[in-house]
Amino acid sequence: MFFNSASEPIYSSYNLFGGITEFNGMKLGALFELGGYDYAMSMYEYETEIEGNTTSIDSFKGTITYKNLNTAFNLLWGKKMDNFDIGALLMPEWYTYEYKSIYSVVSRDINPEMSSYYYEFGEELSSEKRFAVPIVVGIAMGEPDNEMAFSLGYGYQREGGYIPVNYLESETYQEINSYLEYRDEEYWKAEQKLDYSGFYVALNGRNKRRFEDYSLTYLGEIAYANKPMKYSYYDTTYEYTVYDTALMSRRIISELASQDGKGAMSHFGLGIGVGLEKHFDVFNTNTMFAIGLLPALISGKTTLTLEPGKYKMYYYRNYPDTLEYTMSSTSNETWEIVNKYGGFVFTVPVGLETRLTDRFSLRLGATQNMTLKFTNTYEETLIDEGSITIYHRTKPTELIQTTQEGEDELDSYYLKFEDKVSFSASTAYHYGLGFKVNDNVEINILNFANLTNLSNWMVGVNIKF
Repeated sequence: MFFNSASEPIYSSYNLFGGITEFNGMKLGALFELGGYDYAMSMYEYETEIEGNTTSIDSFKGTITYKNLNTAFNLLWGKKMDNFDIGALLMPEWYTYEYKSIYSVVSRDINPEMSSYYYEFGEELSSEKRFAVPIVVGIAMGEPDNEMAFSLGYGYQREGGYIPVNYLESETYQEINSYLEYRDEEYWKAEQKLDYSGFYVALNGRNKRRFEDYSLTYLGEIAYANKPMKYSYYDTTYEYTVYDTALMSRRIISELASQDGKGAMSHFGLGIGVGLEKHFDVFNTNTMFAIGLLPALISGKTTLTLEPGKYKMYYYRNYPDTLEYTMSSTSNETWEIVNKYGGFVFTVPVGLETRLTDRFSLRLGATQNMTLKFTNTYEETLIDEGSITIYHRTKPTELIQTTQEGEDELDSYYLKFEDKVSFSASTAYHYGLGFKVNDNVEINILNFANLTNLSNWMVGVNIKF
C-alpha cells in the first residue's frame, strides 16, 4: 500500500499603486489595487492485493484548488472653485473566486478467466464573480476646519456564478471477456445572476476646534442608498446510462429549470462622532496621540419577488431510437423574500505616532468595534399560487396536455429566521514604521504584528515630485 499527500502553500499578494497630481487648479489621481491568492492540495493512494490467482489493484487520486482575484481601479478628479470644491470619483471593481475539486477512482480485478474494471471520475466547481462600476460626485463648502460636504453617487453591480456547484461525475464498470458493461454519467450545473443599479446620497460635516495644547473634531453624517435589482436562476441536469453494450440499452434524462425575480435594496445610516488630538514631547520626540468615539445607527431592507418558474425534462429510452416522453411545466407560484437588519455600532479608534529621529517615525494603533442591539430578520412568504401546466409526449405524433391545481396547504406558507445580537466586541491592532529617505521619498511598513508571517506585512512608498 502506498499513500502520498501534498499541499502547495497559499500564494497571496496585495498591491496598491497610485498617484495624485495638480495643475491648472485641478487635481487628478489614479489608484490601482490588485490582490488575491492561489492554493492547491493533492492526494494519491495506491493499493495492491493478491489472493489466489486474482490480483486486485485500487487507486485514488484527488486535487483541490482555491483561487481568488480582486482588482479595483479608482480615478479621481477635483477642482477648487471660488466658494466651494467639487470632485468626482470613478471606482470600477472586479472580483472572482473559484473552488475546484477533481478526483478519480480505479479498481481492477485480474485473473486468467475473467477480469473486471471499474472507473469513477468526479468534478466539482463553484465560483463567484462580481463586477461593479460606482461613480460619486461631491461638493464641499467651508474652510478646512469647518466644512460641509454633499455627495451623490450612482452605480451598477453584477453578482453571479455557479451556485452552489458545477458537478460532473462519470462511472464505468466493465467485465472483460463478457458482454456486460455498465456506464453512468451525471452532470449538474446551476448558475445565478443578480444585478443592482441605484443611487447613493450622503451629507456630512466636520468642525475642528483648536485649543492651546489639544484639538477637538466633531463629525456627523447621514446617508441613504436605494438599489433596484434583477435576479435570474438557471440550472441543467444531464444523466447518461449504458446498461449493456451488446443490447444497446441506453437511457438519457435531461432537465432544465429557470426562474427570474426582481426587488430592491435600501440602506440608511446616521452617525456622529468626536475625536481628540494632542501633541506633546516625550524624550525630545514629537508625539501625537488621538482617540475617537464614533456611534452610528444603521438599518436596511432587501426585498426579492421570485416570479413563476419554468421546468423541462426529456426522457429517452434506448437512445436515440425511442423518445419516451418530454415534460414542461410552468408554476404560477410567486414567492417574496424579505431580509431586514438594523442596530447600533460603536467604533473607538486609538492612535499614537512618534517621530524617533528626523527620518524614522513609529505608529501604534487599535480599533475597538462594538455592536449593540443588532437584529437580522429573514422571511419567505408564498403570496400567490396558481396552476401548473404539464405536457406529455409519448409518441412523436401524440401530445397530451394536463392541468394540475396548486395544493391548498401552500397558500399560507411562511418561514422566518431572526438573529439578535445584544452585544459583541472585537479589537484590531495596527503597527507601522516610517522612514523618510529625503524630502521626496518616504517608505512605510504597516501591520507587521507577526514578524515571522510576511503575509501580514504591507510596504508602501510615497513619492513627491
